[in-house]
Amino acid sequence: MISQYLVGLQHIGIPTHDVGATVAFYKSLGFEETWQSERDHVAFLKLGSLVVETYLGETHPVAGAIDHLTIDVTDIHRVFDEVKAAGYKLIDPAIITLPFFSKGCSYFMIEGPNKERVEFNQIL
Repeated sequence: MISQYLVGLQHIGIPTHDVGATVAFYKSLGFEETWQSERDHVAFLKLGSLVVETYLGETHPVAGAIDHLTIDVTDIHRVFDEVKAAGYKLIDPAIITLPFFSKGCSYFMIEGPNKERVEFNQIL
């Protein structure tokens, strides 16, 4: 069962045209910047247990735009296999690994019933 590998909400993704200004805004609210990649134009900010990922968006963000929500998992490969077997609509046909954080992270996304993107992520 998929739920045995799900830990909780990992982060909420918010697209932006100015990562620096977005980081400054969230810092002014008390968030702490936990990781940033200048090359990839991505920053993670944290306040308590809430984590926001902001990144340079390819399209113009609209008012209230939240691009995706991410669920933290303990075994990305098992979750991928179970999600695929259950027939969820995969956005990513395979697990993607990025060099974020100290050891990287692996993720994939599915589409929800309202076209929302739900990401499953494991920090390595």
